[in-house]
Amino acid sequence: MKKKFGVIVIIILLIIAIYIFFSSIANKSKYEFVEENINKNFFLMGNEKYGVINKQGEVVIQNKYDIIQIPNPEKPVFICMKNYKAETGEYDTNVYNEKGEEIFTNFYKVEAIYINEPTDGNFYQKNVLKYKENGKYGLINLEGKKITKALYEDIESLEYKQGMLLVKRNGKFGIINLKGQKIIDFKYDKIESDCFFSEETGSNKTRIYCFE
Repeated sequence: MKKKFGVIVIIILLIIAIYIFFSSIANKSKYEFVEENINKNFFLMGNEKYGVINKQGEVVIQNKYDIIQIPNPEKPVFICMKNYKAETGEYDTNVYNEKGEEIFTNFYKVEAIYINEPTDGNFYQKNVLKYKENGKYGLINLEGKKITKALYEDIESLEYKQGMLLVKRNGKFGIINLKGQKIIDFKYDKIESDCFFSEETGSNKTRIYCFE
């Protein structure tokens, strides 16, 4: 009887250990971000007007645009802007691939998300873009798959905290990750980081402050 009871206890402990292990993996994937190693295949060219060339020096996009965003220099996604409208502060925006074909046509006003602390000379989030719908913003990936609905008044990178996005919803700020998962609830008047960042520690020691 005692032997049978001991076996049951061991099985229960194993189940608990397995649950804790997989819970920790799920939680880790939600909060941590692994920087993608970028090999540049595409480069901006031009002066007053801009285009794109590939690493062989071949012209991919003709230099006729006011602004071109290359969110990930390894991937053929080029956000091309021209015809600035002073009354709205916006450009006509189209997204093209390496064949000059327009992509993401089912999304309006697709833009790269600017970051202030590039570690490799690239000033944009490399895996996600934002789009606009009914005056609000949502996220898509670089394959054009929708990550979130257009729920936010604004989406921007959280300074010195890689893989996290500062969003504004119903006039309040919160934080989501690049998968669109909520990290900090949308209930704060202000959220900022302490900007503690180094190449050795990355963003691991950067603290986030929330103000109500």
